[in-house]
Amino acid sequence: QKVGQALAGPKARVTFVVVENRQARIESYLGGWVVVSTGALSQLGNEADLAAALAHQIGHIAAKDPLNDYAKARFTTCKTSMTGMSLVAAGAIGIPGTEAFVKGSAFAKSQEALAAEDLAQALKAPGVDAGGVVSMLRQGLGMQRLARGMEPELKADDAAFAMLSAGGYDGMALRRTAGLEGMSITAEREASFAKKQRRGRVPPIPAELKWPKP
Repeated sequence: QKVGQALAGPKARVTFVVVENRQARIESYLGGWVVVSTGALSQLGNEADLAAALAHQIGHIAAKDPLNDYAKARFTTCKTSMTGMSLVAAGAIGIPGTEAFVKGSAFAKSQEALAAEDLAQALKAPGVDAGGVVSMLRQGLGMQRLARGMEPELKADDAAFAMLSAGGYDGMALRRTAGLEGMSITAEREASFAKKQRRGRVPPIPAELKWPKP
């Protein structure tokens, strides 16, 4: 919290949490959440690494990437599921009792909830499979992140370098922690790191900043 809030600034609405998970991941989510797994913490070598990982996610939040990812993932998931629902409903036409059964099923109610303007409220409606809807959205969000492209990553890197510079951290720590968000380090991203390093935009980590001992 101390490192993250210092990077984000007093006016930023960012919340940092740690979750028990052996998989090393650090990700940002809708609502200004930055989630760090215990597996990721075990791989961070010092405070500069932690600052770099958090700064990159703060950069995504500032650019509204989690919001855009969610909007696109929900649209795609809703479109796919509604198409499936239409096919099921079409197959039920003409079969006595089947059409009414399909319309009143948990599957149909869940698709309606997914398309509702107030999703949180719609998930509470009777007959809705809330867990199933959340699972579909989670899968859609995962695919959307993979399809995000490199431009948002480069912009988040730029924002992170600025934050690290202001905080007195070694900006090249960002190169060491880039893989913790699950995104590959492409040649384009490598070139961006190298360019920043040559420019010397980020000062070395101050001697007084020490990683606390366990």
